[in-house]
Amino acid sequence: MSQEEYDDEEYDGSGQEDYEDDENERESETPLDSARSVKEDEIPKALHNNPLTENHASNGLSLLAKTGDGLGHAYVRMEVKGKEITDISVIKRYAHVRYIDFSSNKISEVSALSNLPHVLYISLKNNLIETIEGLTPRPYLQVINLEGNYISQLSQLEHPMLSTLNLNHNRIATLGGLAKLKNLVVLEVRANRLTSTAGIDAPSIKELYLAENNISSIVSMDHLVNLEVLHLRNNAISKLEGLCKLPSLRYLNLRDNKIDSYEEVGKLKVLPNLKRIVLEGNPISSSNDYRIEVLVVLPALVQLDKVEFAPEDYEDAHEVTQEREAENQLAEEAKAAALLEASKERAYEEEGEGDGEYQEDDQEYNENDGDENDENDEEYYDDEEQ
Repeated sequence: MSQEEYDDEEYDGSGQEDYEDDENERESETPLDSARSVKEDEIPKALHNNPLTENHASNGLSLLAKTGDGLGHAYVRMEVKGKEITDISVIKRYAHVRYIDFSSNKISEVSALSNLPHVLYISLKNNLIETIEGLTPRPYLQVINLEGNYISQLSQLEHPMLSTLNLNHNRIATLGGLAKLKNLVVLEVRANRLTSTAGIDAPSIKELYLAENNISSIVSMDHLVNLEVLHLRNNAISKLEGLCKLPSLRYLNLRDNKIDSYEEVGKLKVLPNLKRIVLEGNPISSSNDYRIEVLVVLPALVQLDKVEFAPEDYEDAHEVTQEREAENQLAEEAKAAALLEASKERAYEEEGEGDGEYQEDDQEYNENDGDENDENDEEYYDDEEQ
């Protein structure tokens, strides 16, 4: 598998995966429309009603294919972007449409999409959506892109075939509503308001993107047994215990966090498949011998900060490990010797105290014996005189 597969992933609207380097800032990669320039906590409203017309719809149709019943043909892709559309009610007249792209409009209500029984792909990127409660379960829906909207929380989602959900650049503070997405593979929640990883209750997830939040607490991830790729770039993470039960994890991006000890990184040694990690931008990355020190605590790594280790790196790390093991052994031996010496000294002290007590007892005995002899002698002389 190529290195590109471990970089941030984004759907470009065509249904094809567009892999890109996650070192680029997300804002510059996916510019939001002018509505995003308003005050952060203010939700803009459309100034006038501008419904989707049949003219818009027909001009946006493409991709001729068989209808769902197989009895005819129809255009199955509709793309109407950047037209300031506010109302999409007319979409119910196009029941054969399977691919919808209404990006960069002024849409706030999505319930009309429930009239598309065969829809596979929906992109509503950069609109004015606050909730998607109106979208009823779609039996074949596989991809939803809601990037750049105003969603603050998720209602329960129940699309049985959904595999990719993009919620980047919204206002979500707590995740939830994912438990019934049994086929969800890719979840993107970059640049939201998350402070923890709680609520990611979809165990089928393989790729999880949580960069650019304010996450400091990694919790409730033990059930993500299929997770292979995890992006936590640009958060507030300093502790890694919460990542230690992800048996399938092979790529981990922790760039620009608050990890300041190799001991913390070493906790990830229990992950059997972890081969690639990004730690650039953490306090430890500026220390001497950074790459070797990471390899010492994670000897199974193949790549650090997207640069693969050379054979000599493994040799150096092995040598450092042996030296430290020898030093630790000597330290343990010295500690054991010191404890033994201290134990001996205590024994000598206790023995000395015992001898002193014996001498005092002997002296006391002699004194008492002398007193008794004196008394007996006095009694003897008294008897003689009588």
